[in-house]
Amino acid sequence: VRALKLFRSTNNEAGARYNMGVAYERLAKYPSAELQYRQALTADPEHEGSLEAIARLQVPSGPSESQPQEVE
Repeated sequence: VRALKLFRSTNNEAGARYNMGVAYERLAKYPSAELQYRQALTADPEHEGSLEAIARLQVPSGPSESQPQEVE
């Protein structure tokens, strides 16, 4: 949340949401990542990184098979 506030201060809502999506994706929280990417697209419908990320998350095999999962 603190990171989002910092990015918002630069008036780049799409970039802030995209970066939050990347963070969630790295934590294997794919539904949260997708939500952030979609919110980035609400702010900027042509945000290339978010478009690519959503396409990647929509692959039938899913990102979980191509990325190792950490056990906590």
